[in-house]
Amino acid sequence: MKKLTWNFIINTFLVATVGSYRLAVRIAKDHNDALFAGKADPEINAMYLIFHPIYLNMQNAYDLWQAQGGTQSGETLGLNLLMKQLSHTKISDWDIDIQAIYKRKTPEYKKLLPHNRTPFQIGSQDDRITAVAALSKTLTGIPALAALKTDVDAFKMEITTGQDVKNVAFKTTDNSSEAVETARVKMCNKMFGNYGRLLGINEDNPSAITKYFPIKFIHSYHQIFFMHSIKPDAKYKVVKHTFLPTDQLWISATTEAGFRVYISDGGDGDYSTHGVVIVGNTSVTIEASLLGNIEVNKYLMVQNLSHTNNADFEIEFL
Repeated sequence: MKKLTWNFIINTFLVATVGSYRLAVRIAKDHNDALFAGKADPEINAMYLIFHPIYLNMQNAYDLWQAQGGTQSGETLGLNLLMKQLSHTKISDWDIDIQAIYKRKTPEYKKLLPHNRTPFQIGSQDDRITAVAALSKTLTGIPALAALKTDVDAFKMEITTGQDVKNVAFKTTDNSSEAVETARVKMCNKMFGNYGRLLGINEDNPSAITKYFPIKFIHSYHQIFFMHSIKPDAKYKVVKHTFLPTDQLWISATTEAGFRVYISDGGDGDYSTHGVVIVGNTSVTIEASLLGNIEVNKYLMVQNLSHTNNADFEIEFL
């Protein structure tokens, strides 16, 4: 017979925040602030003094992880722009310079560009960087193409440096992710411990401890609160849910980027005219029926309408 886990020893804070560091920080801040507000009580103050630095560590780890994510995106974009320059401007100019000395189909031309421009335009980033290095090597010792070699060498240095910087950014982001996960686990364990301590203090009135935790964020039966950050122009599948015509949702855009909330069948169909548009930095309460055909479609979707900024949302089922 399978051994059952006693529900009361399941750390609901860990469960609720799996995959969402932002939600972990939100829950922890509410708990930290509630402890601070009640620290006139010596027992509450003792919990606050221990929990507060753990919360700050989580907040700092999360902020660093977020910053590294932006660095990673920037470095990746920089390398992609260099690759685009290689595929279009650079290889075109190099090919023209070579043909000014060696006509196409001559042995000399074939030695320099055996597959014409293709290796510089198609393939992985590593393959295309290798093609640049190979061209630089075969240009050695050709006085008529000395200026071209100088340009190829300079671009090779630029693009390999860009690749190295991108790889370092990815590695740094991985390290930051490990740090924030470690901080999340430690913080959630401490909140779970505080949950037990608060129950002990309020054993005759257990409901009194609810003021120390944001209950709607850690609901343990059916999730009713969702929050996420969506990249520019991206879509996000929030949850599969069967809505009733009388259901209501509270929706908040917590950044300047607006987004569309709608119901879909889970596919990639065009829903650009469906749902409700939420303007940046606003909150609304709406009927579920406004999101689309709730009798047929079950997937709650959010689409970022900004081409440049992330859209952060919070949604609660009322």
